[in-house]
Amino acid sequence: MPPRGTRSLIWACAALLGACAHMEAPPGGPADTKRPYVTAVYPAPDSTNVPRELKAQIAFSEWIATDAERGKVYLNPPLTKRLKTRLSGNVLEVTSKGTLDTNTTYVLGVLGSIKDLNGQPLEGPLQLAFSTGPKLDSGVFQGRETPFQGRPAAGSFAALYPRGAELRARFQHLTRRNDSVVTPTPQPDPLKERPAYIAPADTLGRFSFRSVRPGRYGLVGFQDINGDLAPNVGSEALAIGRSVDIAAAPGEPVSLGLAPYDTIPVRLVEARWAGESVKGGLAYGTIRLKFNRPPHPTQCLRREAYALRRLGPKGAPDSGAPLPVQDVCLNPATGEIELSTMPLDPDSQYVAYCPGLRDLYGNLADTLKARAAFPVGRAVDTAKPAMTFLAPRKVTGEVPRLPVDNLLPSRGITVYYSRLLSDSTLNWLRTNLVLKADTAEARWTLARLNHHEFSLTLALGVPLKGQRLGIGLKPDSAALKASVPAAKPATATVPASPAIPKVPAPSGKDSVRAAPAVPQPIPVAAFTLVDAAKLGSLKFSQDPSAYGTRLVIRGAVSPIEYSRVTPAAAEFIVDSLPEGFYAVDYFRDTNGDGVWHPGSLAPWAVQEPYVQWADSVEVKAGGVSRGDGSRGNPAPSGPGGTGNPPIPGPTGPTKTPPGPAGTPGAPAPAPQVPANAPESSVERKLSWPPAW
Repeated sequence: MPPRGTRSLIWACAALLGACAHMEAPPGGPADTKRPYVTAVYPAPDSTNVPRELKAQIAFSEWIATDAERGKVYLNPPLTKRLKTRLSGNVLEVTSKGTLDTNTTYVLGVLGSIKDLNGQPLEGPLQLAFSTGPKLDSGVFQGRETPFQGRPAAGSFAALYPRGAELRARFQHLTRRNDSVVTPTPQPDPLKERPAYIAPADTLGRFSFRSVRPGRYGLVGFQDINGDLAPNVGSEALAIGRSVDIAAAPGEPVSLGLAPYDTIPVRLVEARWAGESVKGGLAYGTIRLKFNRPPHPTQCLRREAYALRRLGPKGAPDSGAPLPVQDVCLNPATGEIELSTMPLDPDSQYVAYCPGLRDLYGNLADTLKARAAFPVGRAVDTAKPAMTFLAPRKVTGEVPRLPVDNLLPSRGITVYYSRLLSDSTLNWLRTNLVLKADTAEARWTLARLNHHEFSLTLALGVPLKGQRLGIGLKPDSAALKASVPAAKPATATVPASPAIPKVPAPSGKDSVRAAPAVPQPIPVAAFTLVDAAKLGSLKFSQDPSAYGTRLVIRGAVSPIEYSRVTPAAAEFIVDSLPEGFYAVDYFRDTNGDGVWHPGSLAPWAVQEPYVQWADSVEVKAGGVSRGDGSRGNPAPSGPGGTGNPPIPGPTGPTKTPPGPAGTPGAPAPAPQVPANAPESSVERKLSWPPAW
């Protein structure tokens, strides 16, 4: 290293050159494709006994854009005063009014998003380690983060928060507030404090910490949208990781899933009574609760989360014992939670409670807004009954509408009915529902799920070939009467039509009369069934460490999603998948609710471990995608197979008669694979912790 005076002269010359020139890209000539890089730094890399006054300088191979002065440099751990950056040509100077701690290792980071005057970014980010003491800290740690449902995006970071009173007392940004010395709390509060260390993630989501003070830390990932190099809870996606023990060895890499995070508490906005009938002096109906934001998608369906009492006089506590809640469901049209209870007294006031309800992010319901009163009247709901067809719940908690195309009946159909599903209503539906595949009657069964939802199970006796599934209701007596044309006088004639046969008149005279039209079902919904010839399967292998994880398969260009828990088997097959490309993920469903939990900060609860494959996989019609390139028939469902049965009927050129396939209890023939089936996609192996 040059003597101090010489070094100062070098930096002064560089600054003078930068001040005397106008910073812009030279006009004309070939496009600049060479990326800038760091040519010199001060302090020297891994230097020790550095003075406590921060005066760092970074020289680049060429002039860089002026936005390098804004949010492109960070210091681990942070100081009590903010960093100041000043750009002069190709030299960036970093200072601060805050002084460095004694015997402390620092890492000065420069982001790779710094660009030259032609917009070319740095060859790579910089992490410059130095110490104010005789040696550097040795802690290292690495991992990867990806957005939940998506690809890694620019601007994501990982952050470390020290845990424990002893470790936290060694960081000045936690022990000093302005000019006062404070005692930090033993556990971190990311809502109020800055992280001790941050590390940027690359284009694949990989991050790495170096020269970290050994100890236990809380790990958080964040998407830095506003460029302040710190997580902003509520406005930026977060990934709440587990506690990590950082030492000289890097240990196992961790995976984080970035997801939206909200801190707004759940509030009960309104409760109202939807009456169905009044019989025997009692009112029958449902209680509908409206919240300011969606509560937890599965916990909100627990009866124990709600309580109901009769409203007491003004200024007095609510009276009577709690009334039991019998059923809970979600109204897909309004987003309201609907409670079914025992019949209530009309012309009375009641109050609903939900003090223990939480949202997906762990925020507890606002205790001041966790109750709502409502009157029970004698009016009944006269709106026309409606059916909403729902697809299976996604791992985000969303329950989407059933797609109208490529319906796979074996996966089941859930229907929300806007009226109370009493025994008489269920019997009426069983009597009047009509299901047809094209023009052929389809066999089906109906089962009640709760007071507003029922399931439809279809049994088709023919192979699926993209038929139209029509769902309707038998016309009632009024509709039947209206559909029959009025009788015409015997002498009147109607022009003949090929669709209306001629019939002899009772009087013996020649006349033409239209045959009575056959009453048609009142249409409710129509779907297009999947074509079995366009279905394929995916074969997975897994280590025992991955047994019992929840596998999620999402269409790359479609909203479809298939989710299941992997069996205790080295290999298993997911069959009956429409051909195309899919994204494959898996996560540890630790609470068993089928929904991926993103974690919470207060109280600190880690997100369920989540892995996203970098590449998509392809499902090809008529076969099983395997990694070895071989092709064969899908294995039958069983302990090592999928819970979704194969589609009945042949899917290849071999003409196997369907026979009784598709009838209850009859085995379905396995799809035949064409001899010229295309090569399969790359097979992946599930493991935990995952290798990447």
